[in-house]
Amino acid sequence: MTRPAKRPPDSLLTQICRAITPPRGTGEEAACLNFSIKRLREKIEDDPDVPQYLLTEKGLGYRFADPEA
Repeated sequence: MTRPAKRPPDSLLTQICRAITPPRGTGEEAACLNFSIKRLREKIEDDPDVPQYLLTEKGLGYRFADPEA
Protein backbone atom coordinates (compact mmCIF):
# COMPACT_ATOMS: atom_id res chain seq x y z
CA MET A 1 0.00 0.00 0.00
CA THR A 2 1.38 3.41 -0.90
CA ARG A 3 1.07 6.44 1.29
CA PRO A 4 -0.53 9.57 -0.07
CA ALA A 5 1.95 12.33 -0.81
CA LYS A 6 2.37 14.87 1.95
CA ARG A 7 0.57 18.10 1.27
CA PRO A 8 2.82 21.15 1.51
CA PRO A 9 2.02 23.45 4.42
CA ASP A 10 -0.40 26.26 3.71
CA SER A 11 1.11 29.66 3.08
CA LEU A 12 0.75 32.36 5.67
CA LEU A 13 -1.67 34.21 3.40
CA THR A 14 -3.84 31.09 3.05
CA GLN A 15 -3.93 30.70 6.82
CA ILE A 16 -4.91 34.36 7.28
CA CYS A 17 -7.68 34.08 4.67
CA ARG A 18 -9.10 30.99 6.34
CA ALA A 19 -9.06 32.68 9.74
CA ILE A 20 -10.96 35.77 8.59
CA THR A 21 -13.41 34.24 6.12
CA PRO A 22 -16.85 33.08 7.32
CA PRO A 23 -17.94 29.49 6.60
CA ARG A 24 -18.85 28.65 3.01
CA GLY A 25 -22.46 28.87 2.05
CA THR A 26 -23.21 31.98 4.10
CA GLY A 27 -22.97 34.26 1.06
CA GLU A 28 -20.62 36.57 2.93
CA GLU A 29 -17.29 34.99 2.00
CA ALA A 30 -16.24 37.32 -0.83
CA ALA A 31 -17.38 40.53 0.85
CA CYS A 32 -15.67 39.62 4.12
CA LEU A 33 -12.43 38.65 2.40
CA ASN A 34 -12.39 41.78 0.21
CA PHE A 35 -12.99 44.00 3.24
CA SER A 36 -10.26 42.26 5.23
CA ILE A 37 -7.74 42.51 2.39
CA LYS A 38 -8.59 46.21 2.00
CA ARG A 39 -8.01 46.82 5.73
CA LEU A 40 -4.76 44.85 5.65
CA ARG A 41 -3.52 46.86 2.67
CA GLU A 42 -4.35 50.10 4.51
CA LYS A 43 -2.04 48.94 7.29
CA ILE A 44 0.91 47.62 5.30
CA GLU A 45 0.98 49.49 1.98
CA ASP A 46 2.34 52.99 1.37
CA ASP A 47 -0.49 53.49 -1.13
CA PRO A 48 -3.26 50.89 -0.69
CA ASP A 49 -4.70 51.75 -4.12
CA VAL A 50 -1.40 50.67 -5.74
CA PRO A 51 -0.37 47.63 -3.68
CA GLN A 52 3.25 46.52 -3.67
CA TYR A 53 3.16 43.80 -0.98
CA LEU A 54 -0.25 42.14 -1.11
CA LEU A 55 -1.12 41.53 -4.75
CA THR A 56 -4.28 40.35 -6.48
CA GLU A 57 -4.00 37.44 -8.90
CA LYS A 58 -7.09 37.72 -11.09
CA GLY A 59 -9.07 34.50 -11.07
CA LEU A 60 -6.85 32.99 -8.35
CA GLY A 61 -6.88 35.19 -5.26
CA TYR A 62 -4.19 37.07 -3.39
CA ARG A 63 -0.46 36.59 -2.89
CA PHE A 64 2.42 38.32 -1.19
CA ALA A 65 4.89 39.96 -3.55
CA ASP A 66 8.17 38.14 -4.09
CA PRO A 67 10.72 39.99 -1.92
CA GLU A 68 13.52 38.94 -4.29
CA ALA A 69 11.88 40.43 -7.39
